[in-house]
Amino acid sequence: MLLGFLRRLVFIGLFVPVIAAAQPDAAGCDLAFDPKTKPNLTFSDPNNADVSALLTTGYVDPAKNADAFTSALALAKEKQDKCGEALAEYGIAAATDRAKNADIQQHLKNAVDRFAEIGATHALAQSRYMLAQSLRRSSKPEEAAALAMQSSKDFAATGNQGRALEVQVSAILMNQASPPEAEIKALIDQAHALHLPGSESAILHLWGDNDFQAGHFADAFAHYEGARKILKECGCDNQVLGTLLVSMGRLERMQGQPKIALKHYDEALRIQNAIGDHEYAIQTMNAIAVAYEAMEEHPKALAQYEKALAQAKAIGAEQFIPFLEGNIGGELLRLKQYDRAAKQLQMVIAKKPSEYQLCFRENQLAGAFFHLGRKEEAYDAAEAAVNVCRKNKNQDNLADALETRAGVATEKQGYEHALADIREAMAIREEIRSHLVPDDARKQGYNERIQDLYDVSIEVLTKMDRQREALETAEKGRARAFLDLMGTQQAGDSHEVKNVVINDPSFASYVSAAPFSTQQMVEAAKRYKSTIVSYWATNDALYIWIVSQNDDVHEVRVPVERKRLAALVARTLKNEPVKEKAEVPVQSAAARGAKEVGTEAQGSSAWRTLYKLLVTPVERYLPREQGALLTIIPHHELFRLSFAALTDAKGQYLLERYALHTVPASALLQYTRENEQRAEKQTQHYLLVANASGVKLSNGVTLPELPATLREVKAIEKLLPPDAVTAFANAGSSDAAVNDALRGATVVHFATHAVLDDADPRQSFLLLYPSATTHEPTRLTSGDIYKLKLHTKLVVLSACRTGLGKITGDGIDGFSRAFFYAGTASFVATLWDVADEPTSALLPHFYRELNAGRTRAVALRNAQLAVMRDLRAGKLKAKTALGPVTLPESPLLWAAFSLSGEP
Repeated sequence: MLLGFLRRLVFIGLFVPVIAAAQPDAAGCDLAFDPKTKPNLTFSDPNNADVSALLTTGYVDPAKNADAFTSALALAKEKQDKCGEALAEYGIAAATDRAKNADIQQHLKNAVDRFAEIGATHALAQSRYMLAQSLRRSSKPEEAAALAMQSSKDFAATGNQGRALEVQVSAILMNQASPPEAEIKALIDQAHALHLPGSESAILHLWGDNDFQAGHFADAFAHYEGARKILKECGCDNQVLGTLLVSMGRLERMQGQPKIALKHYDEALRIQNAIGDHEYAIQTMNAIAVAYEAMEEHPKALAQYEKALAQAKAIGAEQFIPFLEGNIGGELLRLKQYDRAAKQLQMVIAKKPSEYQLCFRENQLAGAFFHLGRKEEAYDAAEAAVNVCRKNKNQDNLADALETRAGVATEKQGYEHALADIREAMAIREEIRSHLVPDDARKQGYNERIQDLYDVSIEVLTKMDRQREALETAEKGRARAFLDLMGTQQAGDSHEVKNVVINDPSFASYVSAAPFSTQQMVEAAKRYKSTIVSYWATNDALYIWIVSQNDDVHEVRVPVERKRLAALVARTLKNEPVKEKAEVPVQSAAARGAKEVGTEAQGSSAWRTLYKLLVTPVERYLPREQGALLTIIPHHELFRLSFAALTDAKGQYLLERYALHTVPASALLQYTRENEQRAEKQTQHYLLVANASGVKLSNGVTLPELPATLREVKAIEKLLPPDAVTAFANAGSSDAAVNDALRGATVVHFATHAVLDDADPRQSFLLLYPSATTHEPTRLTSGDIYKLKLHTKLVVLSACRTGLGKITGDGIDGFSRAFFYAGTASFVATLWDVADEPTSALLPHFYRELNAGRTRAVALRNAQLAVMRDLRAGKLKAKTALGPVTLPESPLLWAAFSLSGEP
C-alpha cells in the first residue's frame, strides 16, 4: 500500500504531515494523494484515459485487481505512452507488499526515469520521495536522504512550498542528522508561516531529539511538550502522536522512570494498532522491551524483542531487523549468556549498521568479551565504541562507552588512560545532570541509572591508590537528587525554585547542589569533633574510608559481594518471635508494628560477621577514647543496618565504644546545620503526639492498639517545662490539630503507627486519630510532610520501621528524607518493630539526657546503654498471658533506634 506520510528512523521519532492533492504540472501527467478521498491515490494520464481508469481500479483493491496494474502497464507500452508507463510503474510499487522492498524500488526507479524523461516534475518529485522512503526501509539512510532532498527541490520548483518543506525535514530525519539550532528555528518559522502544524510539530520533535542526543533532557522535555500541544490543537493524524509518545517515553526511561515510560509506550501502541500502523508499532514494541530491561525484567524484555523482530520480518520492515537483532544480543548479555550474546552482536556488527547503532553494539560486545575472559578483544571493542560514539555525538552513549573502556582496562593499557576515560565520562554525566527535567523523581532515577559509573571509578582510583579522589567520587554518587532538592528548598520562595509539584508525586528541583570535597568532609569532622566512616558497596567489593579531624584519610577495600552484605543485613532484621518455642513467653514482647516482636537475637552471628567486614578492617584508624562520635555514611543495604548492634569478637557492641549518627551524604550536613540554626532562633517548644488507637487498613491488615504510647508521652511530658509542651493523646491527635501545632514546634515526638509504601514512598504515613467529622483514621503522609515548613531541631518517630524506606542509588526514600526537607536538623527513627516496654523506658531516658545538656548522639547512646544495663540486670519485664516475665538482654530491644542528621 502507498503511504504519503513522512517516516522516521527507529528511535529518532516520526511525524506524519497531511499531503494536499497536487496540481498537475505542465506535462499534464501526474498523480495525487489525498488521505480524505477514496481512493486516496489518483492517476492523471492526459494521453490515455483507459490507463488512468485501470490504475485507479487496481489501487482501490489491489488484492482483487492485481491484473489491472499489469494490464495498464502493457497498454501504456503498446501505445508508447511514457506517462502511462510511469504511472503504472508507480501504481505497481504502491500496491506491492512491503516485504518485497527490492521489487518496490525497481518499479519506483522505472517511474522516476519515465517521469524525468517527459518532464512531469510534480510526479517526479513524488516518485523520488517514495523511492527515498523505500531506500530508508532498506537501511540505506544516506542514499535515501540525498534522494529526498532532491525531491524537496523538485516540489519547490512546482511552487508547492509546503510539500517541499515537509520532504526537506524528512530528508534531515532520514540521514539522522542534527541540524544547527538556527536551522531548526528557521524551519519552524517556515512551517508556521505556511500553516503546517504537522510539520511544525515534527520540527519541534526533531529539536527535542537533538536536545536528547546532547543530554539536555529538560530542553527535550519542553520541545516534546510543545509538539504535543500543537498536535492537540490541530487535531493532526494520530500517527504523529504515537511516535512522539515513544520519544517522550524514551526521555522518561533515560531519567530512570521506566514505569512512566511504559504508560507513554502503551498509549502509542494503542494508537498505532488502531490505525494499522504496523511498521512503527514495531518501534514501540522495541521501546517497551527496553523499559522492561530498565526494570530488570529481562525474560519479559527478551520475549518482547523477539515478538517485535517476528513482526518486522513478517511485514518486511528491513530497517528494524538489525536493530532488534542487536537488542536481542544486548539482552542475552544482561541474562549472562555471554557466548550467545557475543555471537549475536558480532553478526549484527558485520551487517554494518548505522553509526548510531554501532556506538552501543561495540560497547555491548566489549562487555560480552570481558565476561568471557577475552580481555584484549574487550578493550578493542570498547575503543571502537568510544570512537564511533564520539563521532556520533551521543553524549549518553559516549559516557557508557568510556565507562566500559575504563572498566575493561588492564595494567597493559595503563590505569592513567582508564582514569582519563572516567573523568571524561563523569564530566558528561555531570553535564547531563545539570540539564535533567527539574524534578526529584527524575533526578533520583537518573542517579540510580548511572551508579555503575561510580563503581568503576572507585575501583580504578583505588587501584591507583588515589584514596581522596575515590572518596570524592563516592560522594558524587550519593544522594545527589536529595541534595538538589534540599538546595532548592533552601534557595527561597522565588517563582523559579519554590516547592511546586511538577508531576505528582515528584517535586520541583531546580538547584544543582555540589557534593562535599574531601577537605569539606575534614572540616565537618572537626566541626562535630567526629570521625567520618564512609561506605560504598559494589557488586564484588566494599570500600571504606575513614576521615579524621587531623586531615587523615584512609581507605580499605574489603572483598565481599554486595548481595552477601544484603543477606547479612536481612538476617539482623529477622526479629520475629520464635514460633517453635511459643510456650516460652520471654521470647516475645508486645510491639508497635505487630502483635509481638522477638527478643532473641536471631541475627547475632550476622552482627558479628558484619562487624568483621565493616569495622575490623578500619579499626586501627578509629578513635580510642570511649564515647567518641562516629559519623557513618551508609550505602545500599547498609541503610537498613543498626551499626550500634555490631558485635566484636569479645561480644562488645559498637555502641559501647562510640556515639553514632548517620547521614546519606556528607554534603547533607550543610543543610541540616542551616535547619539547626533556624530552629535555634525559635522559642523552644515540644510537640508530643500519641495515638493508641488501632485500625484496619484497606488492604485488610489490622494495626493493633498501642497503650504504651500514652504512658511514653506522659512520661516525657513530665520531664519538660509545662509551658513549653503541647501534648496530644488519642482524640486530640487529629490531622488538623497536629498540622497547626507543628508550625511552632522545635522538637516533635510521634508515638503511633507508621506504614511504609516502597512502591510510592510519598504515600507512606503516620497514623493519626480518627477525624471527628468522618470518624475515619487520618494520616500524615510523607508527601504531606514535604509540604510542611518546620523549624525543628529534632523529630522522633517512636513507631515501627520509620527509618526504613525504598533504597535507591540516591539513598533511602522514607520519612527521614521528608522531615529533613521540611526543615528538621535531626531525626530519630527505628529500623524494625520495637517492643513497647523497653521503648517506653528508653525514650524518656533520652529526653532526660537532652535536658541535661547532652548532644543528641550522646543522649541516645546513654539511653540505649541504660536500657541495656537494665536488661542485663533483669529489671525490665513484659506483660504476657502467663503474667509478667523478665526480658533478656537483646539488641532487638534497644538497637532499633538510630539518629541521622545533626549529632
